[in-house]
Amino acid sequence: MEKYQIEVPRTNCGSHVGQFYPQHTVYDALRVAVAMADRQYKSWCESGGHGKELENALIILQEALKISQGLSQELSPSTIEIMLRIGDFHAERLFRKGKRTDAEQALQAYKEVRTRDPSNLRVMVMLGFIYHYQFEMMGKRWLLDKAIDALSEALTAGSIPDSLMIDALLFSADILRDRAQFDGCADDLDVMIEILRFALNSLGHSGDGPALIRLKLAEGLAARYDVLEHGGDLSEAESLIAVVEDLEMPQPRHVVYRDLVKGGLSIIRFQKFRQHEDLRASLAAYKDAVIGAQTHSDCPQTLPFPISLKLAGVLLEGSHKNSVHLLPHGAKMFATIFWAEAVARCEDWHSNHILAEGHLRLGEIERSLYWRHSTLNFLNESISHFRTSVKLTSLQDAHFGVRATALLALLPVRFKTDHNPPLHILAARREAVSLIGQLVRARFPFKPADTQKCLIIIGDLILHLRQGKPTVELLDKVLLHYFKAESIECIDIGVNADLCRRVAETLTVKGILTGDFQFYETAQTYINRIEILVDKRRYQNAGHWLSLAQLHEAKFNLKGDLIDGRHALEQYYQIFHNSKYGAREKFTAAVSYCSLLYKTDTPSRDLFHKLQESDFVSIKLGHAITNIVDLSLQLVSDGLSRKEQLTIIRREDFNIVPRVVLYGYRFLLGKSAYEMVQLYERGRSVLWDRLINSKTQTDMLEEQHKELAARYRELRRLIASPNERDPRYGDPLSDLMPQDRYQTAADLDNVIKEIRAKPGFEDFLLLPFSQTEMQSFASEGPIIYLVVGNGDGPGVALTISLQSVSAVNLPQFSDNQCRRRNTQLQRAFATRDDEPSVSDELLGEILKWLWYSAAKPTLQALGLLSTKKELDSTAFPRIWWVTSNWASRLPIHAAGDYSLAKEKGLPCTVMDNVISSYTPTLRALKYSRGRLDQLKQQASIGSEAGKLLLVAMHDTPDRPKLKDAVAEVALVSAILEPHLKPLLLISPKVTRKDVILNLRQCTVAHLACHGEADQADPLRSKLLFEDWGSKPLRVGFLMRMELAKCQLAFLSACQTAVNQDEALTEEGLHLSGAFQMAGVPNVIATSWNILDNAAIGVAVQFYMGLRNEVGELDVTRSARSLHATVLDMRNRGLSPFFWGPYSHFGA
Repeated sequence: MEKYQIEVPRTNCGSHVGQFYPQHTVYDALRVAVAMADRQYKSWCESGGHGKELENALIILQEALKISQGLSQELSPSTIEIMLRIGDFHAERLFRKGKRTDAEQALQAYKEVRTRDPSNLRVMVMLGFIYHYQFEMMGKRWLLDKAIDALSEALTAGSIPDSLMIDALLFSADILRDRAQFDGCADDLDVMIEILRFALNSLGHSGDGPALIRLKLAEGLAARYDVLEHGGDLSEAESLIAVVEDLEMPQPRHVVYRDLVKGGLSIIRFQKFRQHEDLRASLAAYKDAVIGAQTHSDCPQTLPFPISLKLAGVLLEGSHKNSVHLLPHGAKMFATIFWAEAVARCEDWHSNHILAEGHLRLGEIERSLYWRHSTLNFLNESISHFRTSVKLTSLQDAHFGVRATALLALLPVRFKTDHNPPLHILAARREAVSLIGQLVRARFPFKPADTQKCLIIIGDLILHLRQGKPTVELLDKVLLHYFKAESIECIDIGVNADLCRRVAETLTVKGILTGDFQFYETAQTYINRIEILVDKRRYQNAGHWLSLAQLHEAKFNLKGDLIDGRHALEQYYQIFHNSKYGAREKFTAAVSYCSLLYKTDTPSRDLFHKLQESDFVSIKLGHAITNIVDLSLQLVSDGLSRKEQLTIIRREDFNIVPRVVLYGYRFLLGKSAYEMVQLYERGRSVLWDRLINSKTQTDMLEEQHKELAARYRELRRLIASPNERDPRYGDPLSDLMPQDRYQTAADLDNVIKEIRAKPGFEDFLLLPFSQTEMQSFASEGPIIYLVVGNGDGPGVALTISLQSVSAVNLPQFSDNQCRRRNTQLQRAFATRDDEPSVSDELLGEILKWLWYSAAKPTLQALGLLSTKKELDSTAFPRIWWVTSNWASRLPIHAAGDYSLAKEKGLPCTVMDNVISSYTPTLRALKYSRGRLDQLKQQASIGSEAGKLLLVAMHDTPDRPKLKDAVAEVALVSAILEPHLKPLLLISPKVTRKDVILNLRQCTVAHLACHGEADQADPLRSKLLFEDWGSKPLRVGFLMRMELAKCQLAFLSACQTAVNQDEALTEEGLHLSGAFQMAGVPNVIATSWNILDNAAIGVAVQFYMGLRNEVGELDVTRSARSLHATVLDMRNRGLSPFFWGPYSHFGA
């Protein structure tokens, strides 16, 4: 057919044309005009809906309509005929492009025809189509009723063999299906299926009509099976599709529809039976459908978006059962690839209804990524998408329950992970309560599995929304909803297994609260039901092993039966050795395994002694301990941001890792101190470990294994560049696929394992495997790990000296004792202003307890206790403290019996025996020493004098004045000016930017300002400058910096070595630690508030002490100089309150 590429101008003369031309000439012109419009329309269809032909055709018809309305209709094309064409042309463009104006124009044209010819069947059918399309875009329930009414009239008046009636049947089937899903009622599905069966029996077996009806019938049967789970529906749907696959389907869009129905049926089968061949079949069918929809010009341009959502759903289902990292990211790519076009359609229709399902799918994808990577960003994005999906869904729509349930299921997760202020958590709880209220008023979901999920989540939230410990009455309310869910018949294995697991867990808790063994027995029956499901349907991961282990443990705790205890241990062991469980479940199981054996009650001791008769304990407990350490490192992936890493550390309670390691190795397995240090070092200060790994040089690796070194460097580079596309996927995926930082981190871990498998690199990024090499770390002085005991159990000091790696028992150094002393310390601070004598007495008691419970026995074991006071403190040996948990909040460097020291002149304090420094880990100490050597070498090469940054914030907005800050920096400047070039920043014109720019250039930094330790989040602890209200210098900001020249930072501010977050006490996260992470090898910091006037004397005496024998500035004397300074203050009779907070960190 020739295509007429013409422009047809609009005119106003159509109504007057009959006045100037003979009637027959006008009739002929109308026939020509209509024929020309038909040719233009056909040409537009053949071009795939591109070009201006349809617009030309509509202009021609509009002009012809004006003429036709003024003439006799005997010989000319009728007005109805022209209006029908106008409606059909707009309807076809609506079908292809989905424009709102086409729906409105088509509706107007068909309505006008209806007024002239009420019995016109085509108009009835097309009105049904238009109303249904409007419903799909706007989600208004009344549009479905209008569509059904129009099509019912057509079906009543017409006869089935007519092709128009086939369209009416197919449209009716779609509308009945959608109304059933909206109302949550299967009656419409029954009607749909009966109509289609009748139509199929009335037609022959050839042509597109019977094939399409079979496909529509198969779709309806699959939808009814999904809801009612009648096996006959499933087999009939499968046989119908098999018949259609043998038929010729000349229209490509019908082939696309066939693939859609096949994909939908396969995914329903997978969701019911969890067979992977169904998943693969669904993926293949949807893939063919989306390719066909994009390839064939007769397919609607709007079709790829819903197909892409279905394809994303299949990939997401696959990601739950497959560890291939691209699946969830591929799902996200497909869900968003046509998102812009969908949003444009929503803007055109002034409704976001079609995006509700898209937001649900994106929420599911982000949720999957959160469960995989434990990343807060994914959790927040998921909640945001679910929240939007709920807002776009009417309460009268049965989809509301599904979407609200998805949101409600994640809100308790947010409660547990949220480290925001309590008001934020309260707002989230209120949102959950409001949603439950809406859910109760709304229609319940259509599918039984969705209804079950809804009831399960309501039960969960009843439990999670309550503050404090659960009560029996509360558990009964929870169980009531679980039992309601159980009463719903559903064959979905996953939902049934999840429900049984929840009931078992709740009954177990109820048994613990009541001491009634009957509840344990009932819980056991639900666990047994899960086992039956697993065996019957070959369902691989029901997640019930942990519940079973907890049930056995609860029974063991109640009755002390060793068989239950052993069963619990066996279940926990199976979990952390099973690849089908995630890292979080494995970590929980391994910790539970150790905790059960670590208990000091009689049944646990009997259990341990019973198992000691075999190699059970020595092998399996060792496996559990090493798994705890390895899994903690795996959970805190390099692919996570620092904030995300801290969230995981808090949530999983990583503080217990060091204690689990040492208690098991020391007291149960009798491992050597060297082995304890190896594992202990790996299991704590995870952030420091990650940071040092990223800065470790690979020169030796480069020399011996260039390919491995290159891969290692490239993966490190990718992790440091989160916004970069991943080049490893190659074209064209690299343009579409964002970098999966979490998989990049996993790949990096695998490369590190490869490197460690090479001879000579077994300890790559680890402490040295050689004990002799480990002892060399003590070349400048011993290193002491102080580890508090578990509960009231004994603590341990692990010491590294040039002679040995040893362990010292500390019977009084328990976790509970350290907690009590920390509370006492806070009380001493609180009473300082009103009752200074009481404050001094409390502080003295704490320091005395620290001396006798930890410091004295440790120094004595190292041979560092003096018998009499030495006058020359510069000759004292240096030591480095590595503190853990609550001990990190106590000033071990200031420990001592000061009353006895004053009374008898004995060296019964730490200060009278050694010079103390702190380091978060042994590797951090190695890094600081290497960093200091590097900086000193750089300084010796340069010709210019180093710079001294001096900041004095005597006047800080909304904070008390520091009257002596300017005098302090002036005196420091006078002392150091012969050695360094001073850069003075004095308030009020001191901003964060000024300080940062100068920190990058200075050799020594002295900051006299306010410091504040954040009570809730150590990353938000800060130094305060002029613009601190909007731009504080926080820990999180500092630790990302690289201070290329700074060798020493003196933080003359309050609380710069304080971490108030109990969950992060192992991480060394405070302002001092942040400066060290930024590359500063020596930091002077404070453990509590300091006095402004006392700070001057400390600073002056400290800097005076940095001069060596020949008068040169030597920052390596930092620890010795600070020790001499505070010792002098002590000797002058000043309270520990004034000199106790000062401490040295680093090299």
